[in-house]
Amino acid sequence: SNVNYDTFEIMTAAAVPEDCDILYISVPSIDYTESELALLESYLASGGDFIITAMYQENMPNFNKLLARFGVEAAAGVILEGDADHYLPNYPYAIFPVITVEHEISRKLTGSSYLPILSATALNKMEGNSALTFTTLLKTTDQAYLKKTSGGYITSVSKEKGDAEGPFPVGLFVEN
Repeated sequence: SNVNYDTFEIMTAAAVPEDCDILYISVPSIDYTESELALLESYLASGGDFIITAMYQENMPNFNKLLARFGVEAAAGVILEGDADHYLPNYPYAIFPVITVEHEISRKLTGSSYLPILSATALNKMEGNSALTFTTLLKTTDQAYLKKTSGGYITSVSKEKGDAEGPFPVGLFVEN
């Protein structure tokens, strides 16, 4: 697709490579250390661009600090989709979000009805930084609901009283 990419090991790197146009972070499985977070924040401060994909995970304070630098807060819980056309049969936490046409990026995906996300959480816009512009690229239907977890697991897939109701943004474009 005319994309050149390289990988680098954040655990041993002194900095993000200078020729990096966009840093793609794909579903971190463990939290960043303070020094790794500082490296990523330095790249951001120097005008670096990110694409970040994630799934809901507990105990990721440094990753959440990085998201906060983008004005984004991950909700505490896993989204379950209530519309059967928008989740994998028998797995309401394996969602097929609605692709919006609000941005050039997502308009290119129009017609793709299956862009699965496993264990998604809502990406909420934090208050306080008016310099940031948010565009929703992916969202759930209004039948989705957010389940709190217990020890990282959901205890029931049924919608219960107190579960937050959708739609929820699960893919954002944030611009400064």
